[in-house]
Amino acid sequence: MTTTEALKEIMARQGLSSSAVAKRMGANVPQRLVTDRIAMKNISVSKLNDLLRVLDYQIVLVPNTERRKDSWFVIDDDGLAPKAEGETK
Repeated sequence: MTTTEALKEIMARQGLSSSAVAKRMGANVPQRLVTDRIAMKNISVSKLNDLLRVLDYQIVLVPNTERRKDSWFVIDDDGLAPKAEGETK
């Protein structure tokens, strides 16, 4: 899954538009900034963290051997990360 796919899925689960995320980020944050960041192919950790913070998510690094939870989003370059056990999407 790419960061773009993960962000869109998190927003969909929470019923949020990019406009709503922008409002959560601050009064002066334009919607365009959010949509541009979501679409970034190579977003920085800092910019990603800014978005995730207002969505109540965080960046966590875990060993590859750790058993994945269904609620986790695994990010890779091409969106082809192996799925967690029982994961259908």
